[in-house]
Amino acid sequence: MVTALAVTAATLTVPASPAAAREPVAEAPQATAQDADQAATQARRTGVAVEVESLRTERERRLVNPDGTWTLEQSVEPVRVRRSDGTWTAVDTTLRRAGDLVRPAAVTADVAFSAGGTGPMAVLGTGRGRLALTWPGNLPTPTLAGDTATYAEVLPGVDLVLRSTVDGFAHVVVVKNRAAATDPRLATLRFGMSGGDLRLRPTAVGDLEAVTGSGTVAATAGGALMWDAGPGDLRSTVAVAGERARRAAPRTRVEGADLVIEPDLAMLTDPSARFPIFIDPSYAKGYRAWGYTNSANENNDQTVARVGRSPDSGAVYRSAFRFDVNQLRHTRILDAKLQTTLTHSWSCAATPVNLYRSASFGAGKLAWAGPALQVWIDERSGNAHKGANDCGNQPDLPMEFSRNLKADVQAAANANWGSYHLVLSARKNDGSGESTESWWKKFSPSATKLVVVYNSAPGVPGSLSADGAGCGTGNGRPLVSTANPTLRALVTDPDADETDLRASFEWQRYDGAAWVALGSGQQTALRTGATAQFRVNTTLAHNGIYRWRVNAIDPYSHAGVSGVDESGWSAYCEFGVDLVGPGSPPGVSSAVYLPNLDQSYGAVGLSADFTFTAAGVSDVAGYKWGWADPPTTLVSVAAGASATLPLTPPPIRADPTSGGPMTLYVVSVDGAGRASPLRTYTFRVGPATGPVGVWLLNEAAGATTLADTNQRGTQRPATLTNGTAGVAGLEVGSPARAAATAVRFNGSTSTAATAGPVVDTSRSFSVSAWVRLNNASAPFQTAVGQAGTAGNAFFLQYNNGRWAFAAPDADVASRPLSSANTPAGTPTRWTHLIGVYDAQGSQMRLYINGALAATATRTNPWNGSRFLTIGHVRYGATTADAFNGEIAQVRVWDRVVSAREAAPMAATLVGRWRLDGDGSDATAYARTAAPTAGVAWAEDRDFLPLSAAGLAAADSLTTAGPVVRTDQSFTMTAWVSLDSTAAGAQIAVSQSGTRVHAARLGYYGTGTTYRWLFRTVPGDADTPGSTLYSTTPAEAGEWVHLAGVWEASTGTLRFYVNGLLEASAVTGEPFASTGPMTIGRNLVSGVYGESWRGAVDDVRLYAGALPATEIATLCAC
Repeated sequence: MVTALAVTAATLTVPASPAAAREPVAEAPQATAQDADQAATQARRTGVAVEVESLRTERERRLVNPDGTWTLEQSVEPVRVRRSDGTWTAVDTTLRRAGDLVRPAAVTADVAFSAGGTGPMAVLGTGRGRLALTWPGNLPTPTLAGDTATYAEVLPGVDLVLRSTVDGFAHVVVVKNRAAATDPRLATLRFGMSGGDLRLRPTAVGDLEAVTGSGTVAATAGGALMWDAGPGDLRSTVAVAGERARRAAPRTRVEGADLVIEPDLAMLTDPSARFPIFIDPSYAKGYRAWGYTNSANENNDQTVARVGRSPDSGAVYRSAFRFDVNQLRHTRILDAKLQTTLTHSWSCAATPVNLYRSASFGAGKLAWAGPALQVWIDERSGNAHKGANDCGNQPDLPMEFSRNLKADVQAAANANWGSYHLVLSARKNDGSGESTESWWKKFSPSATKLVVVYNSAPGVPGSLSADGAGCGTGNGRPLVSTANPTLRALVTDPDADETDLRASFEWQRYDGAAWVALGSGQQTALRTGATAQFRVNTTLAHNGIYRWRVNAIDPYSHAGVSGVDESGWSAYCEFGVDLVGPGSPPGVSSAVYLPNLDQSYGAVGLSADFTFTAAGVSDVAGYKWGWADPPTTLVSVAAGASATLPLTPPPIRADPTSGGPMTLYVVSVDGAGRASPLRTYTFRVGPATGPVGVWLLNEAAGATTLADTNQRGTQRPATLTNGTAGVAGLEVGSPARAAATAVRFNGSTSTAATAGPVVDTSRSFSVSAWVRLNNASAPFQTAVGQAGTAGNAFFLQYNNGRWAFAAPDADVASRPLSSANTPAGTPTRWTHLIGVYDAQGSQMRLYINGALAATATRTNPWNGSRFLTIGHVRYGATTADAFNGEIAQVRVWDRVVSAREAAPMAATLVGRWRLDGDGSDATAYARTAAPTAGVAWAEDRDFLPLSAAGLAAADSLTTAGPVVRTDQSFTMTAWVSLDSTAAGAQIAVSQSGTRVHAARLGYYGTGTTYRWLFRTVPGDADTPGSTLYSTTPAEAGEWVHLAGVWEASTGTLRFYVNGLLEASAVTGEPFASTGPMTIGRNLVSGVYGESWRGAVDDVRLYAGALPATEIATLCAC
């Protein structure tokens, strides 16, 4: 019994060669390239066709020819297999042992056979499930030979044979002798279907289907077949019935979980039957690309394609083939042929066979006379007789059919067919010959393929634009401002890398009653995907109306035939011509910023409405404005209308908070883009104003009122509920000043809120805070927001692993958000956040530690009119997004905080030693660095006497305790000068623990290299640390600015020399040092050493990570 099961979209058949496995058949050597563009380039360069690997399938390959045309080769059966690593190999059905299974070498199915025992004899895995068949008994170890696994003597005198096929497997019960045929167990053969999730069921015509639990068909089986050994040299094999073999039809049915086969007992017991006898119902899975029909409606295998009158049964056969031609739709067919191989003929001399185009058909055995023969294609003659007679075994004969095929495939392409069907028949074009027995033939399905050479017509050009103004008609037609506009269109071709496309343009003028042809032109040598352009070479008139279109052309030449394929004309595009711009400059006004330089108005960063008017010019279509000349930002309006929009005067000095004269530049533009004379609107902008709300959150433990210390006006204290005030913040205190503290929120019930709103969130505003999470597991944790009636107007928050400044588009509890966001790094370290909404352009900006990190465009700004929230948000009466951690220094502005203003907010100066004759600290913390007796006061970098510390030997200046928290973000800077570049380390500034420093700035020389350094250590022990060295060599006698930054939230160490970044690295955090800050030496293994020999000036320490812009400002190098 043969069971053929396929996993491809084609019906499986037994391979044509019954004696051996379908071994790898090397395809003709073929140049390949990964994609179509590469293939086209290579084909032109080498002069040979190149296959496109990315388009290869099991049955198909596509090649680019040197002339730019394509060749499609589509086989009836799979001829290659894709390996798991993505490479391809020829089909190889040879069986090999694989652990405790037997598997084929290279087929398109997932097939495994038993290596012996009681498990499934064969398993087929498909995308829809697994089908398993089991022999009712213990299987012996099989003997492997090519594609065949023989399980000998499963019953006395009976073998079970499993065969691998190209797309599945087959099984056959072989009754080897007459004695075996009398075994009563052969009357009913049962195969179990356990072990898989597919089950067989009968069809209405007596076939079988393997289906999923939901009834989806995964495999099919045709009618069963038995055959005997046949006579003489035409004897049968396990794969195929011999030419004169006797045939019979067993019954096949499904009982429960068993497949039941009832052989024809009359054939088994017939004295004239020749043994062995083979029992086979043939199975197939899914779509198959070919089928057969015969006048006797007899079952047969699909190992070969049969044509003509069978000398065995007298039945007349036809074989039908289906090809997928979707890719040929609307192409030009330049050549077409069907190639196949004749493997057997009855006659020793050449006899005819005919090819027809037919109606569509199904798969497997087809009802006689099969699909209707619709168009005669070609007739060819040949012979390949097999058998011991006068002509012996003749070789297989390759055959090719082509006469009318090109024209017929062209008709299919023109008709947009998806599939194309061909039939091989002995019937001649005049209807004769089909019953002539001597015309009997067999062909190889695996060698049957359709080969088509084609050229694709280019696509209709798109993206049409006249002088960059786009495409429109009627009232939507654009205007151009030149009498000779350039017409542009995108040309494409489905064929790869076309380089000789042409674009043909034509344009017409409207004379008030009709369109009149005016001119045409063509651009050549275009690549597919290129923009074709042509400058109108007839001068067009002011206020004229014109239309134009474009046609793409693809020349072809193949085998002496040449011509062109055209896309067809695009739709018309119209445009008008306007050669004269608006004659008057626009009007400009603002109720906040008046054009008076004798008085300041508004403030830097404060948005206000500006109105632009057309000044009586009717064809004004918009305005361009900007804070520099020429203005570039366009706002469109209806013809002659005005525009009012919020604008934000930017900083105009090195000091980002300083005001001064400001000029707004505006022009009006018409529909063609022509600009009016320039209007300048000059006014004096006031200096940047302070925050409208400042909550330092610096209250003592137990406080429930959080003071608002803003100096702008109304102060709005916040009420703290279930929070903890007075917890440690980012700074370290001193006897002169207590460290600023923070408020801890518990992530559930802690809240703080003002009694009313602080800022109009529909206009420009900014908000900042220092934040540190204790637990980042909750996805939404908001530091600052402002409530509306039902929703929240903005969120400065932690959002699923990211810091975010977000705003919903309406006052509703759940609305889409506009969100500027960035990865949060390590949110359990102090991080400075600033959210800015700039009504000019509706842009939202998020600054992290003083640097711009993300932007977004806000949609539909609205005002949250209830109150400011800290540590949570409010949706109506519901509290949400509770913050779990500490918050400090919340500030809110009613204006835009600029980038230059944001940068220094990322760090607080907590210590500065000018070293102008003493070690006093210029900050409010007053941490004096006490000098040792040997410290001398030297000239600084500006040659001012007594303005720098001169150090030698063990000289140093030391504070009484730590200055910064080294386990949080900090910045350390100093001006330094070396007396000499000796070997070893010399440390200018450090902050220590009890045994080693936590951070240090200085120098290190090896005797051959001399570098500046910044180093941190992870623990207060003699352990390796993280050291950044400069690429700039250290030189003696030169003043150099050094800056080291530890950004805890990102784990990044940065080192600057003379304001430029020299090195950076992601490292482990430094330990929290409790020792002093020292100028001029360093703690090494509990002992001070590595003394600085030279001068040190202007030492600064910051709580927080200064951004690069501020480092450069400090240096001013």
